[in-house]
Amino acid sequence: MDAQNLVVITSDQLRHRYFQNHLNAHFPVSAVFVEECKYPSPVATTDAERQAWESFFIRRAEYEQHLLSSCGNLSAKNTPEVLHIGQGKLNHPETLEAVRNFHPSQIIVFGASLLGPGYLSPYTNRVINLHLGLSQYHRGASCNFWSVHEGRPGLLGATIHKVTSGIDTGEIIRQETIQLDENDDEQTLAGKTLILGTRLVIETLNNPTVRKIVGNRSKANGKLYQMKDFTPRATFEVRQLIGSGILKQQIATENQTRKTST
Repeated sequence: MDAQNLVVITSDQLRHRYFQNHLNAHFPVSAVFVEECKYPSPVATTDAERQAWESFFIRRAEYEQHLLSSCGNLSAKNTPEVLHIGQGKLNHPETLEAVRNFHPSQIIVFGASLLGPGYLSPYTNRVINLHLGLSQYHRGASCNFWSVHEGRPGLLGATIHKVTSGIDTGEIIRQETIQLDENDDEQTLAGKTLILGTRLVIETLNNPTVRKIVGNRSKANGKLYQMKDFTPRATFEVRQLIGSGILKQQIATENQTRKTST
């Protein structure tokens, strides 16, 4: 692929740096636009919820730092220009002008806010998004978490799709589910979707005509989860699934189903 004018729009968390590092190890990147991300601070109603919430973010940071350290020796194809965007500024005229100045031949999005017409009109069919989830089942934010919360680990995966005006409603280009292990928890499962999704983006850029979809794409658009839905109560409920062994049982059942269907 000629990635001379590849532009990445992403966020400022550790997993987004992992994605950037791996993408830049395979392709020269003209620019990376890094959007500021601030998680809401919902109030926990119990000490158990507060502890689960704090533990979730501590453990996620530790896990993602490990992923970053594992790719620290990757050789980058070039040194892209990095531009930081304040929260809520992604669709502002100055940001759009900055993107235009790089004359992108392809825009890759991962973890950014919803793109407005200023991106979709001039770059039709040239903007693709990495969605950590299966978009025909779960759309929006933290979809790998919600697959666990719903007791549906078989739907943990990643989707590469074209960006449209809807939230994760664009045409699917590539999609896969992750391999499950009975010792997985919500952090390792999320990490696997990140690793898978990064690989799928690289494969898509190398072979843009290949299509691969999991299950039935004719299914209605998946349930929409927003950042406000992610609460201390939800993290507490997932910790209960793990601590009780229910998640382990669900993974074992899913693996058996996959085994018998092959």
